[in-house]
Amino acid sequence: MSPERSLDYAQMVLDNSSDAIVLMGLDYSVLAFNQSIQDTLKIYSGRVLKIGDDYKSFVTEQDKDVFFDIFQRAIAGESIQFERHSDHKGISIWFEYRINPTYDKEKHLLGVCLRAKNIDIRKKMEIKIQEQIHELQEIARIQSHEIRRPLANILGLLELLESGMPEDKINEIHSYLKESAKDLDLLVCEIVKRTAISFSK
Repeated sequence: MSPERSLDYAQMVLDNSSDAIVLMGLDYSVLAFNQSIQDTLKIYSGRVLKIGDDYKSFVTEQDKDVFFDIFQRAIAGESIQFERHSDHKGISIWFEYRINPTYDKEKHLLGVCLRAKNIDIRKKMEIKIQEQIHELQEIARIQSHEIRRPLANILGLLELLESGMPEDKINEIHSYLKESAKDLDLLVCEIVKRTAISFSK
């Protein structure tokens, strides 16, 4: 197979990947890329990525510090993977990044390969689940602590009623029972409401 044909197949493999991929030289110049990253960068920057472009010019202001740090770490031989939320010009997406040093056949450092995968659906689902877990933990706290107070009051007052006492004291205890029952009812209503909201999100 000719070198040209091999390059065509390599480009086909890159373009059929759902990940956005770009290979940068040590001076940040674009050496190779696939269609996915070109489409992504066009949405974010309004520009078309070309071989030889300075990739730094495509990095958003909010990502520059992180980008320069990971680029230098990759040049030093480190492989890096992390998740990052991008919010630029009203476009809000979660990406998973993988950055690796890239070498030629003689094991000389060629540059840095950046792969970005859109994980927005998965990440937002994870965040939603975490919020629901937090809400359920709060519901459990209310059930285990706050409900005990009016319930303990009711049980204590019932014991007093059963112990036998003057009529005026019985009426007073009835009023306390009603108050504690209302407190308990409010807490139960709050739990039901919070549970319904949590599971409707």
